[in-house]
Amino acid sequence: MIEKLVRDDRAVQVRFVVPAVMADGEVTVAGEFNGWHTAATPLRGDGEVRTATMVLEAGHKYEFRYCVNGAWFNDAADGYEPNEFGGHNGVIDLTEGS
Repeated sequence: MIEKLVRDDRAVQVRFVVPAVMADGEVTVAGEFNGWHTAATPLRGDGEVRTATMVLEAGHKYEFRYCVNGAWFNDAADGYEPNEFGGHNGVIDLTEGS
């Protein structure tokens, strides 16, 4: 799940939320917003979910995926785009009206 909070400074606070039962191990989120670096944005335990929060520029769409123990996976997203590895990337849509 992705939670969005639009801020006054043309930015959006985005909270990535993954159920803990889906991800046994170290979970990270990687995408266009962090150069696809799997170690850049770890999700932290928060009860029955794991979360990470970041601020992204509004008006863009960003592709992303989650990674747990070296394996990529998707959870809920605003959309999906095919990737060069035969799978799909999730998309966060921060364009107007999304």
